[in-house]
Amino acid sequence: MSVDVKEAKTIDAPLKKLSSLRNELKQRGWYQKKPGRILLELAYHLTLSLGGIYLFVASDSLLIRICGILVSTVGSMSVGTNTHTSSHHGTSTKKWVNDALTYFGYPIYNGLSATYWRYMHVIRHHPAPNVIGMDMDHDLTPWFCLLRPQIEKTSGLRRFYYDHLQFFVFPFALAFNGFNFQRAGLSYLFKSLRDPKKRPKTPYMIDVASMLAHYSIWVIVPMAFFPVTSVLLFYALRTALLG
Repeated sequence: MSVDVKEAKTIDAPLKKLSSLRNELKQRGWYQKKPGRILLELAYHLTLSLGGIYLFVASDSLLIRICGILVSTVGSMSVGTNTHTSSHHGTSTKKWVNDALTYFGYPIYNGLSATYWRYMHVIRHHPAPNVIGMDMDHDLTPWFCLLRPQIEKTSGLRRFYYDHLQFFVFPFALAFNGFNFQRAGLSYLFKSLRDPKKRPKTPYMIDVASMLAHYSIWVIVPMAFFPVTSVLLFYALRTALLG
């Protein structure tokens, strides 16, 4: 397929600017990995998360408990954001450090399969961000539809829902998003373990161990100190807020 010279120049110009920007960022040292700083930030986020949980558990004041769980939610999300860098091997030059932090931040701390995260986000999302049919992060159908051309292809009750109701339902759906991520992650993980084409199996086995550690830390062990119902309700509340 031939490409017009003018069209080629139009495509080439932005690429040259992007390459120039990358070189400038590299010269300023912004591509340099700084594990010490990232680990210090991770410690701060963990302090927020666990400190908020302490306030929620220890206080009898409803206001303080609400503030505590909200602070904890922000801290837990920040743990995920921090280790998101690790999942892209951006924390350290050592692969095992990045992998260890990814397993800690995703399955162990927040209950999301690390191998599923790599597949869904690193492999599928970043090569084609927001591309329909390729980016799983972008496709919310059939529950929600954000693109007008897609909405216009629908009719009847579905069209009415997309046009008038979905924006009111969306905030409530976010509360179930965390549970759905966990379900999808576990489904992907166990399918991968059974799939002979998925080799090596070591990352998936580590992922299983990390998920077991998650449920042990957040559900089983607390049941030794608190009523079962209270532990399950707290876990459900935390997962819903993390969304």
